[in-house]
Amino acid sequence: MKVCHVINTLNRGGAETHLFDLVHQQTLKSYEVELVVIGSDRENIMSLEEEFKNLQIRIKRLNGPRMFNISSYFRLYSHIKEINTRLSTLTNLEVTLCYTSFANLILLLDG
Repeated sequence: MKVCHVINTLNRGGAETHLFDLVHQQTLKSYEVELVVIGSDRENIMSLEEEFKNLQIRIKRLNGPRMFNISSYFRLYSHIKEINTRLSTLTNLEVTLCYTSFANLILLLDG
């Protein structure tokens, strides 16, 4: 099963730690997991990027701003269309949910 998780950053926090635990369990079940990270990590906060890489997880960075930005919607949409993956699992961040909802809507309309 392909799973694409979308999150704002990989700076260590509650959602990021939960996502790491979830992804770790998914890799044990042989899921094909990819992370899409909307913004860049802050330098003064520990990042989980290396831990994800140790799980052999592909990480795609959109390099957009962490908060709402319409260009990030379109970058996310383009990436999802490129990998042809429906988002089956999401983190619990409201902004991330907005991005993925918009991207899924465009995918549905695109057919």
